[in-house]
Formats: sequence, structure tokens, C-alpha cells
Amino acid sequence: MRGGALCLLLAAAPALATPSDTPARAPRLSDNHDVQCAAFWAGYGIAAARLTALGDDGLSEAAIRQYRDRAIAAGADADMLDRFIAAEADSRALMVEAYIYGGDETSREITLRTIERCPVE
Repeated sequence: MRGGALCLLLAAAPALATPSDTPARAPRLSDNHDVQCAAFWAGYGIAAARLTALGDDGLSEAAIRQYRDRAIAAGADADMLDRFIAAEADSRALMVEAYIYGGDETSREITLRTIERCPVE
């Protein structure tokens, strides 16, 4: 009998929680579209510097500035943003390189989709 009552109580627990009982999730930098775009373009710039097949001509710097400025205007902390971009840039560069030199299909799809979602104005 005790086990049955405990099961009923546990089953009802989510229904007893009210919105004020659940803590608000603070937005993370990784959830921000502009931050993701800035990180991608930082990685693209690194890859372009290492690969002769990629041209950059200041494109990545302009894109980083564009998306970084948007993220800061939306409330992102500049220091945290810069640390996030720096931490993510190498992995984004490796993805671009895997597409260009490795012929990796997944990296190709992600790179092309990101370029489409993160145009430089």
C-alpha cells in the first residue's frame, strides 16, 4: 500500500509544480544566433588564413564585427562574448577545413547552411 501511495505522489508531482516553482533558465551565449554567427566567421577566418583554397579579403572580420555588435546590442556581455568566440573559433575552423580538404559531407552541409543563415551585410 505504501508503495502505491508513493507512486501516486511521484506521478502527481509534476502537475503540482507551478511556473513560479521552476527557475527561469538564463539565456546562454550558445543559444544566441548572432553569437553563433560570430563564432562561425571567426573560425572561417582562421581556416582562410591556413587554406589557399579559401578567400577572405576581410569578409570574416566584417562578419565577426557585424554579429558581435548585434549580440552586444541585444545584451550580451562583451568580455564573455569574446571568450566564447575565441573558444569556439578553432572547432569552427576545423569544420570548414574538413569540408574543403576532407570532403566531409556533414561539415559541408553545416558550413553551407551556416553561411546562408549568417550573411555578411
